[in-house]
Amino acid sequence: IVNNPLKTRFDTNYAARLLSESGHPGDPDYGYATYAGHLILAQSALDNDDVTTACGHLLEAAATTGFRSIEESGPEVSVVRALLERGGQSDAVLKYLNRFYTLWPRGASVLDRWAAAIQAGRMPNFNNRAAGPARP
Repeated sequence: IVNNPLKTRFDTNYAARLLSESGHPGDPDYGYATYAGHLILAQSALDNDDVTTACGHLLEAAATTGFRSIEESGPEVSVVRALLERGGQSDAVLKYLNRFYTLWPRGASVLDRWAAAIQAGRMPNFNNRAAGPARP
């Protein structure tokens, strides 16, 4: 992957603006701003090979209060996939995914599958979001 400093700067500035303008409790876009802003910053950190900062922003993104897209289709996983491909980041990824049991309750069986694959050292099939049987 070739780091593009202009793209990274644009993305970082956009995320900072999103967080500063809507990243406050009480703002109707707070959930989205928190989630999207920190995911963008996580990806920018990965683009600069800063895995520690990327993991921090990933967990900040998971602190969102939620919004409709998450409730309907679950978490964004592009940063998760990149972290797993780099190796050694399964703890941060599992903490991120664990937060979605609250934000995406109907996806609990999907989250269970993904977590089991990660714990077994495999890459989950993030494209399969079909819910299985309900959790007991």
